Amino acid sequence: MKHRMFLSIVTATVLLFGLSSCGRIQEDGQKSSVLFLTRATPEQLEVWKKAVNAFMAENTDISVKINNMDYNSYWSKLQTMIAGGTPPDVVFMESYRLPAYALKGSLVDLSKYIEKSPNIKQGDFFGKAFDLYKYGDNVYGIPNDIAVFCMFYNKEIFDTYEVDYPEDGWTWDDFLDIAQKLTVDTNGDGATDIYGFIYGYPFLWIWQNDAYLTDNPYNPAKITITSDNFIGALKFLADLRFKYRVVPSEAAVQAFNTGQFFTNGKVAMCVDGHWMVPYFKNNVKFGWDVVMLPKGKQRATLGEGSCFSICKGSRNVDASWKLIEFLAGPKGQEIIVKEGFSTPALKEITETNAFLSPPPKNKGAFIKSIPFGRYQPRIQSLSELENIFYRLHEQVVIDERADIKALCEKYSKEMEEVLKNEREGQR
Repeated sequence: MKHRMFLSIVTATVLLFGLSSCGRIQEDGQKSSVLFLTRATPEQLEVWKKAVNAFMAENTDISVKINNMDYNSYWSKLQTMIAGGTPPDVVFMESYRLPAYALKGSLVDLSKYIEKSPNIKQGDFFGKAFDLYKYGDNVYGIPNDIAVFCMFYNKEIFDTYEVDYPEDGWTWDDFLDIAQKLTVDTNGDGATDIYGFIYGYPFLWIWQNDAYLTDNPYNPAKITITSDNFIGALKFLADLRFKYRVVPSEAAVQAFNTGQFFTNGKVAMCVDGHWMVPYFKNNVKFGWDVVMLPKGKQRATLGEGSCFSICKGSRNVDASWKLIEFLAGPKGQEIIVKEGFSTPALKEITETNAFLSPPPKNKGAFIKSIPFGRYQPRIQSLSELENIFYRLHEQVVIDERADIKALCEKYSKEMEEVLKNEREGQR
């Protein structure tokens, strides 16, 4: 199933800039080479190219190579490079993956660089953006973005069926009403041609129903997926598919990804992040906009993000820091957000035309959503917990007869074992 929050449509690509020399910045004038490992769509890659070229224009003593690949290959490649003793210098890291790398000693503590930097100040970033990359007194990443999710919607479909556009204060009931009105058999053959919605990141609905994987994201003591709120959120997702029939079947979802459903006009609404803006801007032929996610028991969206980190073992730490300082600072961020790449973590950039220029028209929805961000547990074994959850979720949205409560009880035991092993491994 395609439930991961970070959609990737690009095949493995490698783009190299500059010279291949290695070593620290040389006193004799030779260039220092920095390898930047990232994961980007074709549209996003063009943004990285512009930002890196701007950096090299200001830092003629540093040559930057970009090694870009598809999302799924990216993480296995990074682990292989680290294990083989040939890590990249700068890595585009995700907040929820960072704990595993930081706690294993694979990343450089950036604290001393931050203390001396005129461009990177914690107070310049939104809320807890910096905290996502801190462990104790150490900082292992500098924020690039906040991975806020909003609801994208097809204005043409809304207009055709005379449904009012959603507004930032809407609720689950409003969402369901709209989704039902915009699930349409356009040719009368008995088959749905347009769906009101397509599944997105399922944890959003769980958080909105005031439920979580664990009791505490920073120091979890127990698994909480058997709570009434957790079960209720999964039932709501199941009902979208089986009771209200407003989302496509899993077979249909396997044939297309979320972005393709939206760009092809097969769905009225979809949940995604700001990183999809360049793709939609270049590929969508109809009017579209975004709105904050509908509110359940509470308002909630994703509060994770991506950052720039330096791998332990880099031979170019000083030069790598200069690159990070530029990319995460005002100059680099203005370039990065201009094409709609991300919701910036740097507050001042959200007030510039580089960010505010449409599309989408309602870009403020991303910024207004930031205070409602939620996080996954900050533990090394998060991927194990998520894999178990997705097995649970898959059964819920595929099997109409699934006993959701029994499944939650079953998978809770597996998750408790993972959490137990995590705690014992820290002793």
